[in-house]
Amino acid sequence: MNIIIFGGNNSTEFIIKNLMNNGDKVVLVNPDYDFCYKITDRYEVVSFCEDEINELVFKKAKADKADLVISLYDNDADNLIICEYAKKVFHVKTTYSIVNNPDNIEIFNKLGVDQCISVSTIINQMINQTNIELGIEKYFKKLNNNYLVRELQVSKKSEFINKKLWELNLPDSCNMISIFRNNEIIIPQGNTQILQGDRILLLATPEALDYLPKMKISVANL
Repeated sequence: MNIIIFGGNNSTEFIIKNLMNNGDKVVLVNPDYDFCYKITDRYEVVSFCEDEINELVFKKAKADKADLVISLYDNDADNLIICEYAKKVFHVKTTYSIVNNPDNIEIFNKLGVDQCISVSTIINQMINQTNIELGIEKYFKKLNNNYLVRELQVSKKSEFINKKLWELNLPDSCNMISIFRNNEIIIPQGNTQILQGDRILLLATPEALDYLPKMKISVANL
């Protein structure tokens, strides 16, 4: 893909490194001359040191050829304008933006930014998810010591992938409580399909947990 990154800081280097390793073509637009020089020198990335973003900068970065624009400025207004400008003027198909104030995520979504990245929201979701897991574990420990709560990681080798819950033939004493997928919590039903990367919370007896490795499933203690 042809990708333009506006803004960012030293941590942006890791994003650029991964994109280049994936074979993507990256253009960097950043106000910091030293950062631009370092990125160009290390990764042979085309960079433009610009304090002000305008139509000429978009043209120099060849926005009309870009598949993706990523905006990583500290100011949400700047990020929104860049994403809007990329879509409406240069018809860039996909835009990602960091959103520093989580209250602004809704307006970013309404105005067509495809992916909003909010660090504070991600951290809150992780904390809430951990609290849910710990709460379930404590509840069932009080209820019955014969059952254990464990987390199941669905790797690419798992026999669970793309199967529906009713197709798994799990032991009767092994029940799925919830599925964590892309920061969402899914209450599994019979027709729920399991996907690679899912994290599944299980309630099971020790005997049932011993059965799971035979299905190439790894189970982790919470």
